[in-house]
Amino acid sequence: MSRVHRPLWLSLALSLFVVGVSMADDKTSVAEQRVAWLREKVAAMRVVPTRESSEPCKLRDEPIIKWSNPVSGAEGSVFVWTSDGRPIALAKCHLNSRNSYHVETLIAISDNRLRMSEADEITWEPTEPGVKFETLEDLGAPAATEALRLAQMRRAAREYRFVDNWGATAASDKSEWELRLMPAPLLRYSSASEKIIDGALFAFAQGTNPEALVLVEAVESANGRIWRAAPSRMTGYQIRGWHKDRLVLETVKIQTAIRAASVFQRSRTVSPFPFPEKTE
Repeated sequence: MSRVHRPLWLSLALSLFVVGVSMADDKTSVAEQRVAWLREKVAAMRVVPTRESSEPCKLRDEPIIKWSNPVSGAEGSVFVWTSDGRPIALAKCHLNSRNSYHVETLIAISDNRLRMSEADEITWEPTEPGVKFETLEDLGAPAATEALRLAQMRRAAREYRFVDNWGATAASDKSEWELRLMPAPLLRYSSASEKIIDGALFAFAQGTNPEALVLVEAVESANGRIWRAAPSRMTGYQIRGWHKDRLVLETVKIQTAIRAASVFQRSRTVSPFPFPEKTE
């Protein structure tokens, strides 16, 4: 039987292809491991939607977004807790290989007062609702179909604008960043118990890093079906937000973790750092 000889160029091409696939698999594996590491920390938190609740919120298995920030060097994910489909709180978590630290920013996005505990001890208990909804008078009645309602929600989100003040950094002397609206909502939801017909979370980001958001909801009210919306921060830095030309959100930079605040941020140095490799 005669032996078939591959041309040298074909053998080299096949070898490079195998190496490329292997390197891609390694990068994917590291990225997946980072997400799993972050989720394990979040899974230890038990959130209930109101002070009177005993039934815990559901933590979604997968993050609603994976993000990176080329300015700060952070790479992270955002996880969400829901109650009867309605989002109650977010955990924006990241690892920063430049500084070897892990940061958790927990954001209440409900108009009720939630409670979080870890190892049977209360660690976060906002004294006020996380967001305040306002009726959107000029959006019209919620449309009959999901596709048309999404178009209405996008229109509502485009009426908001946010500026994030990081202060000057080693990477840039720019302090204020105009955030961009991400085109697709991070989450679409409904809730029978809360009379939410349709809702969406729209993020405003620097790069892919979500720093502010707007919740837009079609709800059943005493006056029929209406639209409402509420802005929120998604960062420990100072945020200012406008609806059209009206200032609707202004926050200060978080300096310390305050258990009673609607945004609870904490960080710690991780040594040795578990994922020194870059995933991009």
